[in-house]
Amino acid sequence: MKLDVTKHVVNNGELNLCNNNLSEEDFHSGIKCPSMPLQSIDLSRNSLKSIPPQIFSYTTLTSLDVSRNRLQGFPPEIKLLVNLEKLIAISNHLRLRQLPINELASLHNLKLLDLRYNRKLKQAALDSLNELIIPNNSQLEIQCTISSHEESAAKKLSACDRDATLLQSQLEPLSTPQLAKRLERTFGVLLDKETEQAYNRDYVMATLLECYKKHGPREIRKEKGIPVSKHRLDALMQELNAVNWPHTTRERPKIKAEHYMIIQKPGSGVEDSVRTKKETAKLIKYKKLFDLAVETLAEVDPVFAERFTALA
Repeated sequence: MKLDVTKHVVNNGELNLCNNNLSEEDFHSGIKCPSMPLQSIDLSRNSLKSIPPQIFSYTTLTSLDVSRNRLQGFPPEIKLLVNLEKLIAISNHLRLRQLPINELASLHNLKLLDLRYNRKLKQAALDSLNELIIPNNSQLEIQCTISSHEESAAKKLSACDRDATLLQSQLEPLSTPQLAKRLERTFGVLLDKETEQAYNRDYVMATLLECYKKHGPREIRKEKGIPVSKHRLDALMQELNAVNWPHTTRERPKIKAEHYMIIQKPGSGVEDSVRTKKETAKLIKYKKLFDLAVETLAEVDPVFAERFTALA
């Protein structure tokens, strides 16, 4: 992209490159950053997977906004921005392990580290950041999106605890962007992405439920199940009782079950990856149980028995 960056600089040393669909390649090829000192840079609402290295040459920066990009972390060079007071990184893909803790702790002028609406940065991440960074900078405020204990208990029930007859229970497995997409495609409601409400799950869910309510009652369908032959059920139950179950429920900690595990179907993962190798070893260990379950599925729904990717 050819972009005249000088046109985006205002008199007080602010560079605004917001909402230009910029990527790292643009900074490598078509963008030449201004040579003048800058106090503020706004790179929000672009397509950046990393902060362009040119940014770290502006050591006079007091504010850097990289919100609503695709960042997974910050590079160690962030420590070069010694005058930085505000680092805003709302709604990215940030992970705690990809944040350079020591480098962030060295920014003694930093007053605000805004990490809200990063799905992987919740209470545990906030606690770690406060413990590791705040002792070096008592004036710093770190923000993450945290649900209250009451909200977590009431609204984040596991699937087995939710009332499956309620529409909200059926919508809970969808991500917030998927809920927003359904709002747009089904009801023509377009959320304003300039507001934080567009990224607030509770607000998006409530708006969608209200649209369904106005649309009228849903059609209720009753389906009769297809019985499975007794000899298959007996064989499956016999193998379930014989299995040496792993002494953990960590695959789905919220599931209330004495024993629980997931077995992936062969060929459903990335070939030769570490995860696929572990899943293959697990499948071999429990192959008899897996085969009996697939045979039971195939008796009732042969099409689904070919298409499924995992059994729980």
